[in-house]
Amino acid sequence: MKKVIFIIISVIFIISLIPVSAFNDNNENMLFCDDNGDFKILIVSDPQCDNKNQWNEARDELETLITRSNPNLVIINGDMNSRNQIPYDEWEKFISPITSRNIYWCTTNGNHDPFVKRYYKMYKSYDYCLNSVVNAGNIYYEYSRPMNYVIPIYSKDGKNIVFSIFCMDSGTYNSSGYEGLTKNQINWYKQQSNILKDKNNGNAVTSLVCMHIPLTQTIDMFYSSSNKNAISKKKGNIYNIYGITNQYGTGIENYTCQNGTFIKDTYIHATAKENDRGFFNEVLKQGDVKAIIFGHEHNTNLIGSYKGVLMGFAGKLSTGCYSDILCRGGRVISFNQDNPQNFTTEWLGSIYSSKDQPKIYSDGSLAQ
Repeated sequence: MKKVIFIIISVIFIISLIPVSAFNDNNENMLFCDDNGDFKILIVSDPQCDNKNQWNEARDELETLITRSNPNLVIINGDMNSRNQIPYDEWEKFISPITSRNIYWCTTNGNHDPFVKRYYKMYKSYDYCLNSVVNAGNIYYEYSRPMNYVIPIYSKDGKNIVFSIFCMDSGTYNSSGYEGLTKNQINWYKQQSNILKDKNNGNAVTSLVCMHIPLTQTIDMFYSSSNKNAISKKKGNIYNIYGITNQYGTGIENYTCQNGTFIKDTYIHATAKENDRGFFNEVLKQGDVKAIIFGHEHNTNLIGSYKGVLMGFAGKLSTGCYSDILCRGGRVISFNQDNPQNFTTEWLGSIYSSKDQPKIYSDGSLAQ
């Protein structure tokens, strides 16, 4: 009997060591570039709707952005509601601009909506939802944050993975501040990145990461901008950044960050330094991720290149929680399968007062 138990435990242990991919190779819900080899991603964030009016606002703004961008995929980058209470009828209404067009879509978990199984099931009840969870047999499975997944995008003939998207749960809050990614999640990312490399003849697949809470590195980047009056006492390189920001509560006259300048007293609510477990360093080592897009900051759509990786914000939908009238909108990322590493990103406003922001190349330079 003891021998049988030992064999069973050994088999389970061996299975747990097998790298488990968070995506599959069947044709169900596979994403392909269009007939021209193009693909477009719309990223929105923080509807944070707490009443019917806000759900209506978020739906209307989502409708505007989808009409303007005509995306192949929509990513909702966290914080659907302030209390993680999502009424099905309101969600049905909010998501209707996507479902009525049969567009593929997915979500990440924000600090206001940690993983809840019933909401995961609600999302998955829609035919075109791509949300997924890490297999419990994976050694890097995170019990409290299972919804981390990879979305591969294939060439138009389906033969090659030309781009991929990592959607990750950045946690909530602990005694040190915002939690950030765990070691298990970081190791899972490396595992999946290597699986993608194996499928791509040993070459890194150009990738995007979507997560709600900004990385600690955004503080260094945004406080070391190209405007000499904005450089803090922190030492570091000088980075070009683009977009608009506002320190909440200071008034509309203080929206001063645009196209390469920065206001020094803007506060970025990033992962606490004590909770930085090295994700960005692993991204640099893997060499695949070329953009990381966050939510969380309702008053900004900033973006810039930091050590070869674009880092920026999607903006916000609706007046939920707190908002402004200049940063309501979403971020668009576009690429062609023949040259996916040279993608572009731009920010589109969803209401009349939200000014569109310029298109930027993947290297951080301003598109002409």
